[in-house]
Amino acid sequence: MTVPITPAPDDLAALASALAPTDATGNVEARLALMATFYVMGGSDAPLKGILRECAEEFDGMIGDQLRWIAQSATGKWKEVKGGRRPKPGLLEAIDRAPAGSGWDVAMHAGPTRDSASDFACMIAASFAWKTERLHEASHVTVHLPIDYFAARSESFGDFVMRWATRLRPIHGYAGLGCALSVDPRVARSTVRNAFPFALRHPGLELDSPVFHSIAAWEGIKGVNWLTILDDDWVTRAGGADALRADLPAPSFTIRPYDGGLIIQAGGTPQMGDLNRRNVPMEYVSVARRLRALREPFIVAPTNAEWVPWLRRFDDVAG
Repeated sequence: MTVPITPAPDDLAALASALAPTDATGNVEARLALMATFYVMGGSDAPLKGILRECAEEFDGMIGDQLRWIAQSATGKWKEVKGGRRPKPGLLEAIDRAPAGSGWDVAMHAGPTRDSASDFACMIAASFAWKTERLHEASHVTVHLPIDYFAARSESFGDFVMRWATRLRPIHGYAGLGCALSVDPRVARSTVRNAFPFALRHPGLELDSPVFHSIAAWEGIKGVNWLTILDDDWVTRAGGADALRADLPAPSFTIRPYDGGLIIQAGGTPQMGDLNRRNVPMEYVSVARRLRALREPFIVAPTNAEWVPWLRRFDDVAG
């Protein structure tokens, strides 16, 4: 899955500039990024807790000295990282100390201020065991990466998503170009209203609020993007892998199985689209239509009422 990122770099640079508005306090509200979100059931108990810890540890190595802010549910406060020196106790220790069955979360990013959106960020949130059992609330892992992060690396963005999906075995997820908001859900919930118009104009851009989306993640899949992740159960509900291959044929689409599910790749490269230029990523539209029955229960969930116009952005496209 080693592929280039389109559109052209100059277009991405212009979009990245447009997607970096600041509020009155100097916080960056949104950034263009490569984004991936994985919804998993469980997370507060072993062995999935250990797998989530592995993701946190790997991302900490990926961000390296660019890390500026970390937060954990045990303290509920952001701490600034100076000179690459992580505060003690660190995020991995916080995960280790979380009691079995309890909810926890950790977050880290490279933004200029604690509340800023960042194109280099990660949030991992494990739901309480009782919420998973009684309410079917999902845990989640969300990653934001700079659009040029994989340019000089042997691993591509698609390879990265496949490797983490294989590790996490999510119930579903998505990855592509995105309008990255703050990983602080309180901040993201207020700034997403400003991002909706831009994300509607560029329908290929992902827009995310996984802390709130996880509430309905058991009911249906949130949507599609360049990469759409489905576990074996959702694949069965979609009619099976063979039916998906028949309905979404090569070379426009690629069905990539892994142990526990598959990834649908829509087109050769991630697309953002631009309705003002009548540029619609039609491969995304085709996947959205094919999986509409899986998407609908999520769309109509009461917790997603504000998101409905964006969640349905592909449904009324002609063609």
